[in-house]
Amino acid sequence: ANVLNDTNATINVSGLKNVGEKATATYEILNGSNDLSADLNVLATNSNTEYFVVSSKIDKTSLTAGEKTNLIVTVELNKALIESNESTNINIKLED
Repeated sequence: ANVLNDTNATINVSGLKNVGEKATATYEILNGSNDLSADLNVLATNSNTEYFVVSSKIDKTSLTAGEKTNLIVTVELNKALIESNESTNINIKLED
């Protein structure tokens, strides 16, 4: 995983071989404000939708000042591979 800045990250997934096999990344999110609350949403995009499905979940979407939560991104292989070198790039954007 590569955290680009406070609201964007990327994940490159490769090496999954069997349909249903998953890769998971967990990020801790902190509302760094001293006095503002934040309502969060995540947008996760997948560069290889033919073979992979991406899902994301934020444990708590409304954070008070200084509060933390977890963002979990899961990538699942949903189609049998013809070639063993299929991969996907996942872009994650945290929105408020």
